[in-house]
Amino acid sequence: MKKRYVKILFILFIILFFFGNYSQAMLIVLDPGHGGIDPGAINGDMQEKELNLKTAQYLREYLGKYDAEVVLTHEGFSGYEISVYDRAMVARNRKADLLVSMHYNSGSGGRGAEVWVSANTSLDKYNKETSLLGNKILANLSNLGLENRGVKTNFVSDETDIYSDGTRADYYGIIRYAMRGTKIDYGVVSPAGATHANIQKGEGIPTILVEHCFINTDSQYIDSDEELRRIAEADGKAIVEHYGLRKKEEVVESVVLDKNELFMLPGETEKLTANILPETAINKDVTWESSNPEIITVDKQGNVIAKEAGQAVITVKSKDKGKTATCTVYVQGISLNQTSIKMFDFDKKQITATLVYENANHKLLWKSEDEEIAIVSQEGFVTGVAEGKTNIIVEIEGTNIKKTIPVEIVSLGEDVKINIKEIKEENGILTKITPKLSLNNFEENFEISDGLTLKIETNNQYIGTGTKILVIHEASNLVVKEYTCIIFGDVNGDGEIKASDYVLIKNHIMGTRKLEGNQVLAADVKKDEQVKASDYVLIKNYIMKGNSIRTE
Repeated sequence: MKKRYVKILFILFIILFFFGNYSQAMLIVLDPGHGGIDPGAINGDMQEKELNLKTAQYLREYLGKYDAEVVLTHEGFSGYEISVYDRAMVARNRKADLLVSMHYNSGSGGRGAEVWVSANTSLDKYNKETSLLGNKILANLSNLGLENRGVKTNFVSDETDIYSDGTRADYYGIIRYAMRGTKIDYGVVSPAGATHANIQKGEGIPTILVEHCFINTDSQYIDSDEELRRIAEADGKAIVEHYGLRKKEEVVESVVLDKNELFMLPGETEKLTANILPETAINKDVTWESSNPEIITVDKQGNVIAKEAGQAVITVKSKDKGKTATCTVYVQGISLNQTSIKMFDFDKKQITATLVYENANHKLLWKSEDEEIAIVSQEGFVTGVAEGKTNIIVEIEGTNIKKTIPVEIVSLGEDVKINIKEIKEENGILTKITPKLSLNNFEENFEISDGLTLKIETNNQYIGTGTKILVIHEASNLVVKEYTCIIFGDVNGDGEIKASDYVLIKNHIMGTRKLEGNQVLAADVKKDEQVKASDYVLIKNYIMKGNSIRTE
């Protein structure tokens, strides 16, 4: 049973590795060996550096038909040399999945192809997988008539030159540097201060060095561009087979939705259609996801269901390559400035209702469930008619989307009395208040009916500019009347007229700090609807000389 379980896990791993991991294209770096002032092996007019470059370019062309990104370490050069270390770093810097160094062999009497791989076995990708790939390349080259010299490994002669796992480093520089990421010359590590790649954690780059054939004894296999193309295709077919590369027309490049915005009402359903490109892509399966399922849900077929007012994003993702597209969905609703109202039968209050998202096609309608208790206008103004409770309903015209606002109407009765003595009242503004008037002395100016109470909203010991006076119905705790106090000259609202007040007026006149609201009313001592130097002088004379100042 245990063996069967292990076997199943292994099969699943293989399936996921070769067929399920399509999140990004494989990155293959090709290294044309030698170049510039280094010709490599020579056979008459035939130079290895030119053969390597052409073979690499043909291999790039071949792999370009497949789902892989192919990069060359160079495109040919002259008059100088690119070090093997710098070439290896091209693969390391790009975090390549595979580095293939292209070469042709030299020597008298030798024939055939051989592949060199890392001897390191910390992870399968270093030796096991590259060996499998190397054998496939050699098999394809054998089909062209070349002798198979096998997959080989070799170590540096210095036993102290090791990788991070303690194993001896590989002989060939392109393999060693790609695996380790550092170069050591005479005990000096390059680049300065660099640390070796952690081989055990997978930081090494899988590398193979292919000696395709001998430039002298196998020249008949490489004496034309067509022959070199055949060599490159032998490499390419092995890479495609080993890594399960797919042709580009079979791979998903993008996914496109038929809509990128939706406006919906709660309860509505809309269909989104995902188009996979190119049309020749084999795996067109997608998954759907909502960024906020409480607002919007989406099923496996792309059916979007609106649940509540709000906004969410629907994302469709291709199973092949993980390409995504999004659609922003706006679910319409009604927003209220209050959820309930308690008011007197003589009062009028407005409920502010707005659409969550502006839409010219949506209109709000108002109605009262009991117009004998309260009535409502189409602007949301609620008027109390008689004592009782009812509901005000606002809805989106032509839909079942609505909000209900409970309303309680309280009868104040007919014997309500609010009488204010000495203090002047006009449109809710109280004036003719002397400075330094205590709260108790102020209350003596009010006569109110039983069942009403007076509330003074201030933290000062005196009544001052801006002090709020509320007459409250004790049974319902509703405000029957609200007043605001203004004391001319008391600009800062402390109930006194002092130097700090005329300084505020002076700053206002000079424009350094403007007065606002009740401060402006209090500063207009002359009551000519302007705050001027004359107001400043009146207050200053009141403080400095004791001159009278109007309190009306």
